[in-house]
Amino acid sequence: MTTDVLEKLYYFIESLKLQRIEPKVVLHADEILTLSFSDQAYYREMKTNTHLIPAFHPNTAVESPTGRGEYVLFHGKLSVPDNDKAAQWLIEEVFASIDIPFVIAGMEPSWRLRELADRYDHVSIVENPDETQMINLIKNAHINLLISFQGAGIKLKLLNALFRGRFCIVNDEMVSGMDLKSLCYVRNSPSAIRQTVEALINAPFEQSKIEERRAILETQFSNIENARKLVSIIRFD
Repeated sequence: MTTDVLEKLYYFIESLKLQRIEPKVVLHADEILTLSFSDQAYYREMKTNTHLIPAFHPNTAVESPTGRGEYVLFHGKLSVPDNDKAAQWLIEEVFASIDIPFVIAGMEPSWRLRELADRYDHVSIVENPDETQMINLIKNAHINLLISFQGAGIKLKLLNALFRGRFCIVNDEMVSGMDLKSLCYVRNSPSAIRQTVEALINAPFEQSKIEERRAILETQFSNIENARKLVSIIRFD
């Protein structure tokens, strides 16, 4: 998501090119591999040989800890406009009115986001964490709160939060195209998000939640199983 006029014009022109070229590419493709359920449904209307192979990711098994964490976490590359907008929206619309520790972690936060976070004692930013820091932030959070204003694509940070973290609160755009709603609390309005954060912050994350995740994540989003699917689809002449 961008506000730059020239950048918007560039993406508009590129989208027109894609609309013209895409049907020709699909026509000549033997097989189509898609990353999300929504993409699969879209391309299957043009080509029956369309397969869902979710994105490969660094997780092999659910490692979510039970018990309680001490804060709510939003994470992502903060130089991406959608993430910057989401983080600012969460501060202004959700955490400005509740006194629960809120941590924002990611690369290259904007000056506006840093300035906004500085207004509240319970809001902090972890700038440019390395991989180990980010994993620990996800694991130690009580709630991973992930909001997006774009529905396209598969959200790898949501998979990371579900494999490694405790409770996950998301909005509709975050789970668009991914069959993961049953593992998350899907909330869209600021009031609904606030109420859910307040309800969950003192609730222990139990082993039964971990088993629910394993049943879905370690099958549908298993790198090994999806690699096997991919190999079975590829035809060697």
